Amino acid sequence: MPRRSRQPSPRELAPGCLTVRLGKGTVEGMSVSPYWLFGLIGFLLLGGAELRADDDRQRVWQEARTFKQDCATATSEELPSLIERFGRMEDSYTKGSTFIALAEAWFRLQPLPVKAVFSSEETPLPPLPEGFQDELIAALRRYQEVNAPFEKLSASALKGEAKIDFQAHEADYWKLLTEMLTGQGGPFTERVLAFRWGHWCGTGSERFYAPQSRAILMALLQDQRWAEAVGASLGTRAEGPMRGTARVLSSLVSDPVAVVAGGLAFQSLPPHDYYKHQGMTGLLGLMAMLSGDERVRLLTVLASWVSPDSRRDYYRVLVKFVPIVEDPNTDGSAEGWGIEYGSGGDNLEELMAERVDEKGQALALDFLCSQATASLPVEAAQELVRVFRPKRHPAIRSALRRLLEHPSATVATEAATALAERGEKVEIPAKLGPVRYQLTINGQPYANRKVSWTVQKKEGSPGSEVTTSTEGVAELSRDYFLDGTVEGVALRSVEMANLSQPWFRILLPAPPPTNDLHPANVETMRQVLLLDLPRPDAEWMGQTMEIVLWGAQDGENQRLGFWMPVKFSLPAAREIVLPQIQRGTYRMEIRIPGFTTWNDAFEVGASEKVTLPFQRARDVRFTVQPPSGLGEFFIIPELWKNGKRVSTDWDYEKRVFRGVSVGAYTLHLPSSAEIRKTHRLGLPYDAPEFAGADIPFEVTPDNLEPLDLGVIPLGKIDP
Repeated sequence: MPRRSRQPSPRELAPGCLTVRLGKGTVEGMSVSPYWLFGLIGFLLLGGAELRADDDRQRVWQEARTFKQDCATATSEELPSLIERFGRMEDSYTKGSTFIALAEAWFRLQPLPVKAVFSSEETPLPPLPEGFQDELIAALRRYQEVNAPFEKLSASALKGEAKIDFQAHEADYWKLLTEMLTGQGGPFTERVLAFRWGHWCGTGSERFYAPQSRAILMALLQDQRWAEAVGASLGTRAEGPMRGTARVLSSLVSDPVAVVAGGLAFQSLPPHDYYKHQGMTGLLGLMAMLSGDERVRLLTVLASWVSPDSRRDYYRVLVKFVPIVEDPNTDGSAEGWGIEYGSGGDNLEELMAERVDEKGQALALDFLCSQATASLPVEAAQELVRVFRPKRHPAIRSALRRLLEHPSATVATEAATALAERGEKVEIPAKLGPVRYQLTINGQPYANRKVSWTVQKKEGSPGSEVTTSTEGVAELSRDYFLDGTVEGVALRSVEMANLSQPWFRILLPAPPPTNDLHPANVETMRQVLLLDLPRPDAEWMGQTMEIVLWGAQDGENQRLGFWMPVKFSLPAAREIVLPQIQRGTYRMEIRIPGFTTWNDAFEVGASEKVTLPFQRARDVRFTVQPPSGLGEFFIIPELWKNGKRVSTDWDYEKRVFRGVSVGAYTLHLPSSAEIRKTHRLGLPYDAPEFAGADIPFEVTPDNLEPLDLGVIPLGKIDP
């Protein structure tokens, strides 16, 4: 129970007198400033609040962990009390993970559904690679057959008008799921499908999508929509336990292993993306939870068709069928929660696979060992070593010895470590070291500076930053160069504390397989930008100009990927000097109060001096007042002039148009209907409808001060 804080006496709060209590004693009479005293009190209060917040978080997470453990062992008699406990939970970030645990217990304890019936209508197969096995084609057809009803339902829900924003109605969502757990208030399917994540991915969406995958399946089961429930079970995300979902799938179809294999076959087909990978991990989790020895053989067949990155996930599942482990917690021999909820990861590590016979165990072991070759991609080889480490089998020793021959020093070192754990000391064969570039600027070492690097490949170009040595040497891991698909290497400056420092990019050919030092010299020059500012100096002197310098914009350098800009705030001046910039085309943004924003490309090298024209202008401010409960950031304003929309410098964060040139304009604020039509940022699904607004105004050249249009209300439109 939280400890109550004692209220101070009037004497203790008297100005100028501090009372310090140490245990049972008291030290009084120290004269201090009342402001110091108030500061100390505030510090103590804030510190106490932080400690209490930490205690509260720990308590909430511990309650969630206990709840999940209780769900894992719950009986039918205990399920109602778990549902009641779930309904009382208030923390939104643990609510999703606890629902997953509770849903899996519900799936495990409910009476089994009946077999689903499917239409005989055949779905055309997607394009298949040459040599795709007949048994995989048959499994793929079966998967398409059983998944079609749910696909149709999902497509209909996406087009439907019933959409509810999860963030705005989270309490209603959890209340609906609590009712669904008890079977009160059905039907549920359309009501659950109406909820949507109202923002982009990467903004905490896992907090909704992971539990929603179980909620949809539960709704379909409660509504006895068996055919659609099959597809929902196949789309369950690999977060939390999955045994209950596997039980439901096994009851709905007579051939669950073939169905899941067909789903994995579908996910193995190009194009490969995040969503397919996510679907694949969910299906792999289900395959581990199903029964039967055929799973192992099908997984080994499927693994030959997946991309190297996906093959790593197959290793994580197949190793579960290999016996002889050092620590049962290291190979996922118990269903658990190896990741904190909302991390966007998966739960494959912690799932306990249903056992297979000795033949299936041998098949899994033989397949994994056969993968241990020097030609295996680096990351797949690293994963193979990792899954081997807790196992103790003579064949694995031989596989680890073969991986000593892998060209990657990283893989060989990890294999040697795994062998050392088995009491075997080995020597690692000589490997190529890192790829080294000696970077110089006009012949001088680019020493002790950060450099951005990108290894250009046909698919997936890795990149990061590295700090050069005192000799200007940048070292890149050899692992990025071992797959034979490197087309080139890009090195770019990333640090620019002031405009006098180098700004460059260089594209180099793929390096040969040697330990030689590769020279990389960059030639830079002096460039002066003259700013044509059509106001007397006295009007703008003392102002601050904001400068944003982007990387090279010419065609070749567009291949180098995104180039982070550098930003400066400097005293406004009529010229900008760049003493060490490489020849090429660049883009710069320059903002000075009282002038238009200059945002364009300029050429370095054509002439030492380049003139950049400006016009008299002013910033334009205003405040949008949308209907209650809706933020103004959903509304992207437009400027119109002479009946045409004009290009503007809109500062999204500060909500101001920067550098609007002299003239007559109309500020257009779009209505809710316009925003939804053009998908600009989008609106919450159940946001109120509101009218737009058109505000005429004029920018005059008389001063530099921002023009403030005041508060602009947007009227709500009643349905």
